[in-house]
Amino acid sequence: MAEEEADAVQQAMKDQYLLTIYQSVQKDGEVNLFIEALERERIPYAFFKGYELKELYPVPELRTMGDVDLLVEGKDMERVSELLKDLGYERKGEGNTVWTFQKGILSFEVHRKLAAGNYWNGVDYESYFEKAFDRLQTSGGGSRRYFSVEDHFIFLCFHLAKHLNSSGAGIRMVMDIALYLQRYQKEMNWQYIQKECKEIHLDVFVRKLVYICRVWFGVDTAPEVEAEPVEDEALKQLREYILSGGTFGFEREDSIRRLRKGMEKGTGKGNLLIQSRALLRIAFPDRKHMEYFIPALEKYPILLPVAWVKRWKIGLENRWKLKAAIHGLGKNVDEAKAQYQMLKKVGL
Repeated sequence: MAEEEADAVQQAMKDQYLLTIYQSVQKDGEVNLFIEALERERIPYAFFKGYELKELYPVPELRTMGDVDLLVEGKDMERVSELLKDLGYERKGEGNTVWTFQKGILSFEVHRKLAAGNYWNGVDYESYFEKAFDRLQTSGGGSRRYFSVEDHFIFLCFHLAKHLNSSGAGIRMVMDIALYLQRYQKEMNWQYIQKECKEIHLDVFVRKLVYICRVWFGVDTAPEVEAEPVEDEALKQLREYILSGGTFGFEREDSIRRLRKGMEKGTGKGNLLIQSRALLRIAFPDRKHMEYFIPALEKYPILLPVAWVKRWKIGLENRWKLKAAIHGLGKNVDEAKAQYQMLKKVGL
């Protein structure tokens, strides 16, 4: 029986391996069709995150991705939308700065901004990344653009920090950065990286992240790549936090994130106050968050109450989610406090 079970597991893994390779080849074909359309229409664009990072992996086809991300100029969003619709894609949701298009197993996320909204430390990342498109590099002619190795690294670190402070990050996000360091560290301008990261209050986190990549993945970094040790207990908590989130980091209770946002400068506040702040954020999110529901808020902030009403309507239509969120606020305060302190210890 044990041998039969082992054979079944082995066969299941082989089937999944072959399916993943097949889907990757399918996705590459779809991406190439999209690239041809963008080049034909002379629309400047740049891929980033997973589609650009997969070649760092020993078997690129096994670096799966939920979607393919690309950056375009705001003025080209509608044109890109029409191209994708002509290719059989359907727009999903009402995103403002990011439009999602799906067909079968593949989705494209078309960004006109790399960051939007308010973030955990009060830094205006939206303004910092506003000129990202202007800094893109060209290579070999055509409409495709590329991030410099430094700017892409800075964005990847910001993206990981953002996820750690919100829904959570999966282990693959850290693996991406470990492989990126292994491949590009010798050609990266570390003085530029340190200066830029200090400006956006990510310098401590990046140094600690380099240390984490050394410890977890054995990345042998050069002397000019600064690393800052993380306490063993905080490193253990971070490992458990990341591994509990699955590949993408979404497989955890959302109420904990909301409770963390209910904290301000410390965790000594009363639990009731933390819970009350979190509940208010659920009922009355800020304008930047609500732009997802009503994109017109970006130009017409006076519509914020209308967006809240729309959110409440969605909440009532999904009562089970609302009940679960409120129930979680009551039972997860201690876990939220522990995560809050752990994130501080890794530079966030």
